[in-house]
Amino acid sequence: MVSAPRISCRTTRWAGWSRLESVTVDIGDGTVISREIEDHGSAVGVFLYDPTALCTLMVRQVRPAILHAGPVDLLEIPAGLLDGLDEFDAAAKEVLEEVGVRITQADRIGRFWTMPGLSSEQTTLYLAAYGAADRVAPGGGLKEEGESLAVHEIRLQDLPALIESGDISDMKSVLTIQSAMLRMPHLFLPLGSPNRRPAATSLAPCNIAVGRLTRDADLENTD
Repeated sequence: MVSAPRISCRTTRWAGWSRLESVTVDIGDGTVISREIEDHGSAVGVFLYDPTALCTLMVRQVRPAILHAGPVDLLEIPAGLLDGLDEFDAAAKEVLEEVGVRITQADRIGRFWTMPGLSSEQTTLYLAAYGAADRVAPGGGLKEEGESLAVHEIRLQDLPALIESGDISDMKSVLTIQSAMLRMPHLFLPLGSPNRRPAATSLAPCNIAVGRLTRDADLENTD
C-alpha cells in the first residue's frame, strides 16, 4: 500500500544566516532517500516600470554563490527576504533601500518556489509603477548589512534583447519582465513603432545604463 511521503528523520548540519539539514524521506512506496535541505525563509521581488519615461531600475551586487560558480555580472530586480514583514511591506522596503523608490501599491504576480530541488524558499513577485516624484533616495542598499549595489536605469524597449543576449540571466528578473511584457506590451515597443503609446514630454528620457548594457545604436545617437 502506498502512503503519503514524509520526512522520517532530520539532522541540522548548520544553523546561521541559513539552515542546512540532512533529511531522510520515506517516499511512500517503501523507497527511502537521503537529501539536504537549505532553509532561510521566504522572499519578495519587484519589477519597477516608469510608464512615462519608459524605463526600469535594476541593480548589480556581489553574489558569493555566483562568484563560486563563475564570473557573472548579475543584473537583478530589487529583492530581499521577508524578515518578519508581510509580503508587500517587505517589497516596499527593499525597493526603497535598493533603488531609492517609494511605492505604495503593486500588482502581485504570484508566489513561486525558487529552487525546489534544494531550498524551501518561496518568492512573491510584484510589478510596480513609479515616476520621477517617487525617486526619493539614492538607493544602493544598506551599508550595515554589507550591501553595495549599483543602480542601473534601463529603457524598457531594451529588456527583451538583454534577456536574449544573457545580460539579464536572473530567473526572478526574467519572469517579472516577461510578465510585464504580457500585461503591458505597448510599453516595450521600440521607439517609432506605430503601436507604441507616446510618452509624456514633461520628463527627460531615462539614462542608458553604462558598460555592457549600452548598445551600439545608443552610441550612434549621442552625436
